[in-house]
Formats: sequence, structure tokens, C-alpha cells
Amino acid sequence: MNANSAKVMKSIVRLTSVVAAITLAFAGCRSVQEHRVAQRRDYFAQLPIERQERLLAGEVRIGDTPEEVYIALGTPNYVTTDEIGAWVWVYWGTRAEPQSTSPLGIPRFHTRSERRFPARGEKREELRLFFDADRLSDWNLGEIDMAAAGSAQSLKMGTIPKKSG
Repeated sequence: MNANSAKVMKSIVRLTSVVAAITLAFAGCRSVQEHRVAQRRDYFAQLPIERQERLLAGEVRIGDTPEEVYIALGTPNYVTTDEIGAWVWVYWGTRAEPQSTSPLGIPRFHTRSERRFPARGEKREELRLFFDADRLSDWNLGEIDMAAAGSAQSLKMGTIPKKSG
């Protein structure tokens, strides 16, 4: 084998390795919700099938637990409390579709965990989810409040908020 043949063989082996790695990476791709389900397998397995399907679709409803909201939407941008002490999870993102809402009115929302950038002209909003007694009790959607974000507890991606105290 001459020097040129050896170089060609090395190039073919490298290219094959790169193609194989890319193929494996895409074959292992799952939705972000499926990734969070894998993190919380035992909790998810005990939920009714209808609720599992809803959470996998990224939909939250009043009465959901923090675990369920985490599975559906991921880690919030930050966590705070409101003026009456309710725990508030705040997500920044965009609506999944213009004026898209779940049957109970909570917008379907693209969050940071989806690693999706807003399309040109798409409005970024703040979805605030309020918890009472560890259940989602209320929500609102509005402009992003940078002042509130600056004084709140920021969270690392992949973590579920825990109440302090």
C-alpha cells in the first residue's frame, strides 16, 4: 500500500466514524419531555395514561404537581414568591402556536428547554405559574419582567425547583 492509499483509507475511516456518530446521535434523539420522564421514571409510571400523554405533549393544567409541570415544561427560568407567598415558576418563551391554549386555557408554550429560537416577529412572553399546596393553582401570561428576574432564584437547566424552608 502506498502513502496516497493509506491517506485515502484514513480519510474513509474518519468519514465513516463521523457519519456513524451523527447517525447514533439522531437515533437517540427524544423529545425533551421524554428525557425528563426518563429522569423521573418512577413518578411518571404511576400516573394515569391520559395524564402521561398530556405531559408528553407539553401541556399543563390547574391542579398539576410541580413534578408534572417540570415534565411538561422543564426547568423554569426562575422561581420566586408573590405578594401573598405563593410559589411562582416563571418561564420565558413563545406560544406554541398563536393564541394556542389547552382545554383549560393555559397557553401551550415553547420554553428554553426546547432550545428553540423565536421566529422573526414572534413575541417572547413570560408565563407565570402559581402553586398553592404543591398544586398549580393559577397562571398568567405577560411581558417579560427583567426587574423581577434580577432579584429571583435562577435555576440551572435540568433541575426541578425545590421549596426552601
